[in-house]
Amino acid sequence: MPSPTPTPIPILIDIVGEGISAPWWGVPVIAGLFLITGGFLTFLFTRSNDDRNASREQAAAWNEDLLDRGAQLLDAADAVRGLGLLSLNRTSSQFAQLVNTRGMAAAEEIVLKSRRVALVMPPDWQSDLKDLVGWTTMVITPPFQNEGQLFALQKQLEATRAFENRLRLLRRLKPLEQKDTDHSWLPDMAEKSMASLEEEIARESASPAEDGQSQGLSSDRAG
Repeated sequence: MPSPTPTPIPILIDIVGEGISAPWWGVPVIAGLFLITGGFLTFLFTRSNDDRNASREQAAAWNEDLLDRGAQLLDAADAVRGLGLLSLNRTSSQFAQLVNTRGMAAAEEIVLKSRRVALVMPPDWQSDLKDLVGWTTMVITPPFQNEGQLFALQKQLEATRAFENRLRLLRRLKPLEQKDTDHSWLPDMAEKSMASLEEEIARESASPAEDGQSQGLSSDRAG
């Protein structure tokens, strides 16, 4: 006569009951591992965040330094441009004498400021810096013919605007629009201004003489 098959539930209870219990030190070790892992991850996160903040501050300081150097270069370029505009109401020989007295100092200032920019600028700025320095120097480089001066002034203005846009990008500003500037009216305006100034000087010079003659006639009549 076959023996009865035992039910599975008592067998499962017997198997579970015979299991090995965890050692007393297991729970503290696991908790310690989680604590160490959490501390290490926190350290990595904090270190990464500090590195990002330091990089951000370094980039901001670099941008401010480059912006300051670039602004000084633009000021020096504007001074040379102002000197170049004086050529439009002077002969080549007259402007050559003016460049001889004031142009060398202005050119040296351009070279100095451009070197300070070149020391810290990104490599892709090199072309714009070269154009700005080159065309600014051409404004005070002979021969000083009228057509050549107008062309050099126009190219210098374009190079200045391109360099200004480089500086604006440091502040995440949109580039300024490039617009052609017509300088052909400047010589006529300068000649008219000089003629008006000469007439005014002549008038003022003649006024004291006329006053002296009037006083002389009055004295003769009184005598």
